[in-house]
Amino acid sequence: MSDAADVSKSIQQLRDELKSIPIGVQSTESAFERLRRWKERAVHQVRILISEDEANRFQQKRPMSFSMGDPGGNFVRESILYDAHLESLQHELKNNPDFIMNKKAERKAAPPRNWIASIERILSRFHTVARQMRARHEQRPTLEVQDEYDVQDMLHALLKVDFEDIRTEEWTPSYAGGCSRMDFLLKEEQAVIEVKKTRPTLREKDIGGQLLVDVQRYQGHPDCKSLICFIYDPEGLIGNPRGLINDLQKQSTSKIRVVVIINPM
Repeated sequence: MSDAADVSKSIQQLRDELKSIPIGVQSTESAFERLRRWKERAVHQVRILISEDEANRFQQKRPMSFSMGDPGGNFVRESILYDAHLESLQHELKNNPDFIMNKKAERKAAPPRNWIASIERILSRFHTVARQMRARHEQRPTLEVQDEYDVQDMLHALLKVDFEDIRTEEWTPSYAGGCSRMDFLLKEEQAVIEVKKTRPTLREKDIGGQLLVDVQRYQGHPDCKSLICFIYDPEGLIGNPRGLINDLQKQSTSKIRVVVIINPM
């Protein structure tokens, strides 16, 4: 079987999965959730099978209109739209395989993306962005970064600029009798971002202790090869930021790389 035929077969599997999602009067909301998750997988597969450009085209596919009183019909129309796009890819693979497969070859030949540099750039400019968000036109409401949840919300938006598969509901492996949810998992990069914000009752020693536990916890996570610890310290409560960075980054092992960024510093 040719490479183009292999890709077409994989796309057909995605189409079959799409058609297997049931839709009924009592399950419309569940069906839309399954459709959303299917599309996330499908975009990821198209990116792997063909190219980033094709994945972005598929990602941007949206129905032109929705009917408020017809959720079942909305689901059917959205499914048909996605299936038609995948069918058109199969048509191109059959009739013009060189064009499609050249895109795949170009993607393989491209240099690997320096994703860690992207994260470092975002985190190193976080305080600048947070300050800029306060200066809204006509004193309109904005996001005031007051606690860790605010930091997570703003960081999630910033990460969307360079990353697509950002997961926030993943559980960490059990450690010392307990487990918790990680802040951000970048699935493709096999990286976890943990967020801390200093406050008068959470300073250098406490944050360091918490992150040391995180390092041990993530040693057993199959999707975590890099742990990025982001400490937002707008009031400058950390007395020796360089020392904290060095102490934590020394915890890197063959299983996990630890990167620590304190901002501002």
